[in-house]
Amino acid sequence: MTKWLIAILIFIILYLFVGCLAEGHVAEVPCFEEVKRPPKINENDVWIEGNWIWNRNNHLYTHSNGYWHKHLAGRAYSQGYWQQRPRGLHWVLGYWH
Repeated sequence: MTKWLIAILIFIILYLFVGCLAEGHVAEVPCFEEVKRPPKINENDVWIEGNWIWNRNNHLYTHSNGYWHKHLAGRAYSQGYWQQRPRGLHWVLGYWH
């Protein structure tokens, strides 16, 4: 009986831990107010569009504004995008490659 109790306790702890790491999904793209793009500071700067950050506390995406970033030599930036998944829309962060 003690082994079953320990196994159930471990399962509950793992379930709660994995739940905290869950990715966010929404039914539709959230609304946000676009901010005017500031002027480019350097000729080689790259505009990084704003990203959506999943808030685990309120289960909503929060939009972060875009910004200019120094171009990384030999690399390109792929903007983030909404991806349809079985549970709904999920934001895939932009990245350098």
